[in-house]
Amino acid sequence: MSQVRMEQKQMVNGLDVGRLQNLVQMLKKQRQAGQMTLIAQTQWKEGGASTTLFDGYEIDGAMQHTVARDLRIEADEPIELGGTDRAPSPHETLLHALGSCVAATINSYAAMLGVRLTHLNIALEGDLDLHGKFALGKNVRPGFNRIYMRISIDGDADEKTLRDVAAAGFKYSIVQDTLAGGVEIVPQVEMFG
Repeated sequence: MSQVRMEQKQMVNGLDVGRLQNLVQMLKKQRQAGQMTLIAQTQWKEGGASTTLFDGYEIDGAMQHTVARDLRIEADEPIELGGTDRAPSPHETLLHALGSCVAATINSYAAMLGVRLTHLNIALEGDLDLHGKFALGKNVRPGFNRIYMRISIDGDADEKTLRDVAAAGFKYSIVQDTLAGGVEIVPQVEMFG
């Protein structure tokens, strides 16, 4: 990624469009480039509370942050699930990740098309059955059964363009694709001490 050239900054919706365009051109030319590994560490505190720290990320095998990042997300469980409700639950944080990723992807597509957004809101609702969390049903999964998303958008483009931008943002969102397409999670349990 260090090969991405910086051209004159053209900011649209708070994004450096030249940087995005250079990245896209580099990825088109170098199909093996663009491999990213995100790194996080969740530390349990007590009860349902935990803190996730984000140590950084690698792009094409090179660590991008050698200095500690002070990025963290707090989590807790609702009172009904034994927690203290002092922070969003991990399930709510998943909705946050989905909505934030779709919004960021929509904005990227809009910016690259030169569409200035004046409004973008992602409303989410997730349905789940708590029987699954406590293994109280054979065919009840512990995760969300359905997530509803309503995208509200406006900007300086016609309705068709705005709908196309919203659709592309949804389709190419990393989190949306991960949830819809599934991902292999490889657990490894280590004994501490």
